Amino acid sequence: MKDEERKSTVARKWAAVIIFTLFVTVTAAAIAALQRYAGDPSAGVKYVVVESEGNVLYEVPLTEDDELIVDTDKGVNIIEISDGRVYVKSADCPNQICVNTEPISETGESIVCLPHRMVVSVRLKKPRS
Repeated sequence: MKDEERKSTVARKWAAVIIFTLFVTVTAAAIAALQRYAGDPSAGVKYVVVESEGNVLYEVPLTEDDELIVDTDKGVNIIEISDGRVYVKSADCPNQICVNTEPISETGESIVCLPHRMVVSVRLKKPRS
């Protein structure tokens, strides 16, 4: 009986190794496909979208250097777009988390200023066919 149990245990271990290997392979392939798609110019253009309390205030291509001023009743943020990156240059909020956040440049990344209820994000705008 011990020999059968040992064979069963070995078979389970091999099954786990095969499943893990398949998982890693599929994950790596998915990551590679996403990176390829994100780098494809026909996929679209990256835009900086600035929102305050759910309202879109600015939509600017990430390729255009610009300075955006968000002046609301909550406070003022100055947003800088340069060299394909965007960051909050200054803000009059008390915690300065948005100012201390590293510049962003990839689709899906965002910078949030909670006191001013403002979100800066990078989004992909697909070309119209």
